[in-house]
Amino acid sequence: MTIRLFVCLLALACAAAFTVSAGATPSAKKRCHPSYKLKCLDPNASDYDCIGGSGNGPKYTGLVKVVGPDVFRLDADHDGWGCERD
Repeated sequence: MTIRLFVCLLALACAAAFTVSAGATPSAKKRCHPSYKLKCLDPNASDYDCIGGSGNGPKYTGLVKVVGPDVFRLDADHDGWGCERD
C-alpha cells in the first residue's frame, strides 16, 4: 500500500510540473511588430531594409503587408505593401 501511495504522489507531482511548464509556453511566444504582416519583424529592431535593396540593414525582410505606421519605411509607394518587387 505504501508503494501505491508513493506512485500516486509521484504521478501527481509530474502532472503538476508538466502543467506549469505547458502554461509558460504562451509567454515564450515570439513577438512580432504589429505594423507588419506576412513576416514576423522584430519589434525591437533598430531598422529593417528590403532584401536586395540598397539599404544597409541591420535586418532585412521580403514582402510584407503594412497594416500600421510604417516605422521601417518599407512601403515606398504607400500602397500598403512593403518590399514589393516591380
